[in-house]
Amino acid sequence: MSVRNGQETQAMEQATSQRHHLLIWGGPVQETNRIERSYRWWALSAVLLVMFTSAISSTIVSTAVPTIVADLHGFNLYGWVFTGYILASTVTVPIFGKLSDLYGRRPLYLVGIAIFVLGAILAAAAQSMLWLICARVVSGLGGGAMMALSTASIGDIFSPRERGRWMGVVMGVFGLASIVGPTLGGTITDEIGWRYVFLVPLPLAAFAWLIVGLVMPRVRAQRRTRLDFEGSILMTTGLIAVLLAVTWGGTTYAWGSWQIGLCFAAGVALLALFVRNERRAAEPILSPALFANRVFTFSVAISFLIVAGMYGGLSFIPLFVQGVVGKTAQNSGVVLTPMMLSFVAGSALGGQIISRTGRYKVQAIIGMCFALAGFVLFSRLSASSGSGEVIRDMVVLGIGIGTTMPIFSMTVQSAFPHAMLGTVNSGRQLFSNLGGAVAVPVMTAIVVNRFSADLVRYAPAAIRPQLAGANLSPESLLTPQAQAAVQQRFNGFPHGHALYLQFAAALRRALANGIVDVFTVGIGLAAAGLLLTLVFPRIELASWDALEVPETIVEEAGAVGTLVADHRQPEPAQAAAAAPTSRTESGPS
Repeated sequence: MSVRNGQETQAMEQATSQRHHLLIWGGPVQETNRIERSYRWWALSAVLLVMFTSAISSTIVSTAVPTIVADLHGFNLYGWVFTGYILASTVTVPIFGKLSDLYGRRPLYLVGIAIFVLGAILAAAAQSMLWLICARVVSGLGGGAMMALSTASIGDIFSPRERGRWMGVVMGVFGLASIVGPTLGGTITDEIGWRYVFLVPLPLAAFAWLIVGLVMPRVRAQRRTRLDFEGSILMTTGLIAVLLAVTWGGTTYAWGSWQIGLCFAAGVALLALFVRNERRAAEPILSPALFANRVFTFSVAISFLIVAGMYGGLSFIPLFVQGVVGKTAQNSGVVLTPMMLSFVAGSALGGQIISRTGRYKVQAIIGMCFALAGFVLFSRLSASSGSGEVIRDMVVLGIGIGTTMPIFSMTVQSAFPHAMLGTVNSGRQLFSNLGGAVAVPVMTAIVVNRFSADLVRYAPAAIRPQLAGANLSPESLLTPQAQAAVQQRFNGFPHGHALYLQFAAALRRALANGIVDVFTVGIGLAAAGLLLTLVFPRIELASWDALEVPETIVEEAGAVGTLVADHRQPEPAQAAAAAPTSRTESGPS
């Protein structure tokens, strides 16, 4: 009896020590990433703060970029300000996701936030477009970790059935950042200067770093693991080669040039070696066996299409509002607000419906129809369009994207055991980010090429010979100072003021045509996403009460590497069917 009492006393002392340790540094020490109920709301607060910090760092820059480009003189690198960030976050997402499954989310959070802060400081001090792009790459390395881990942590905190509601809240936080960010970024750019745009998120990042360190659990590794360094290097270099080809094609080099061909060939070869390596690796970063699960395959494909269209819209709507409609950076941020409000409303309402009914397929189809309608409306804009038309179109597009975005993250998490949450969630996010990384440079090339051709076509005949073969860009439309400088150059021509007005009209018309072409591409992306959604498989979403949590936690922790690495074990589709978290079914939902 005394021995038993001594063991109980020791256990109580350890529990008390663990609670006191939480107040000093670090959450409880445990075997998995799953969050205990007693820490649920603290952990959720930390996740939402990290998500908001990462999201606002991207959205606050969107309305400042046209002014930055005009100041640093590099419209041909316009897309790289977004692409550099997306590219860096894309290649690191699966690495951070895998490591977080093995060693816990907490240390990866802390590293990611620290890298993000370093990149923001470097961006604020940028003296050239190249410097700025490099700084955005550094920020992307940290931002990718923050976004990937935040989404995975929702699965650590809530059951598959509950995740619908809370994934909607997470998307709502992203939407809130998208409402506050553009307006705040435009105001800071107009009133103080664009450099301060990069410094605003830093206090939030510092506070998020502190909260994560205090409340997130520390995971004790169950076994020694060999990290897949070869796969990480092959995946990173292969993706960079392909994305460089996509980014340079049509702008820096012709699509048929040897430089673009070499990049594509190197990228394909490296990614083929990556797939071969992942089939044999003990702890694969992204196992090809994951694609045996239809839920995973469809989710990554639809996410790719949605994000490609969304980034195209978010990247070029401010340019349309400033360059064509003629608004300031601050006003272009205000114009984005209706889209984000509809995004938040769609996410919150859709999440509630999923959690209450456990069904999502009809909602996904309706959302994709709204997204398709939004792009159709955007494709009908012209140089004579006003802010009202842009706002109407953004509301429709925002409802579509907001309704569908949380669904595919939630279904992927529900189709696999909890111990694989970081891996499968980061795999979906990898392809989601690739959608943006591919779309922005391709769409930038479309805008630049159409703008250059149409400006020569629409410009006054007196100056048309001087424009042929010139390196043309719409920088002269983006700031009042640039417009005044161009107007000054026309003073030497007979009837110079009238000639300048014709030239400015040609600029707006050429830019509008180029951006409308981007939205026409968005129609195709949304249509393809709708077709895939129609055949998207259905799974049942369970609550924690329906799961045998105590018995499965340790088993899942040991199965994370072997479940997909050893092809003699069940494929993920079979594992998902056998796992207590979900059940795949056919038929409409």
